[in-house]
Amino acid sequence: MNPDEFAEPIIERGQRLGNVNPTRLIGLNTNFTLFQRFTVDALLEHQGGHMLPNYTGYQNSRRGVWHPCFDVQAALVAQFNGDDSLLSGFTAEQRAKCRMNGIGGNQSDFWVEKADFWKLRSVALSIDIPTRLLRGLASRGTLTFSGTNLVLWTDYSGNDPELEDFRDRSEGGIFDGTGDFGRREYYNIPAPRTFLASLRLTF
Repeated sequence: MNPDEFAEPIIERGQRLGNVNPTRLIGLNTNFTLFQRFTVDALLEHQGGHMLPNYTGYQNSRRGVWHPCFDVQAALVAQFNGDDSLLSGFTAEQRAKCRMNGIGGNQSDFWVEKADFWKLRSVALSIDIPTRLLRGLASRGTLTFSGTNLVLWTDYSGNDPELEDFRDRSEGGIFDGTGDFGRREYYNIPAPRTFLASLRLTF
């Protein structure tokens, strides 16, 4: 209830935290040509209005191996040993999320975060090759350089706010999923940043 205060956490249970899936989708696409030879195509995408449990952070923090929690955990260990002085610079949210096994435990609910993001989904640059450079090999040629998943803007602390554990979508069956979350990040690999070069010739 007091995530941004420099104080001990005040916790209220049984609260609805937010939507599992995005409630807001925005796609901005542009395509333009320069000097009648260079064509740029780009797609910027936004998803928002939803929450995502960062179970990768949760599992690693409670084991004491989540880097963003190292300083907080050092202060929590000092508090456990009777010294409260080091905790004054850490918020209630940091104290709640970073508690390790053996010093108050760790609640996975504290790792449910807003998953709003903007992502530069793709950019492609196409270049029409002058016919004089083709030397009669083709009537037309186009060289294209493209990239996907290039830049991500988000406050989500996990690997990628688009991730989900497929087991959480199911209930029982061969995957033995519980369906408790509907969606969470749990040691998933984000979509890779990819680059591609292609040459198209017309004969």
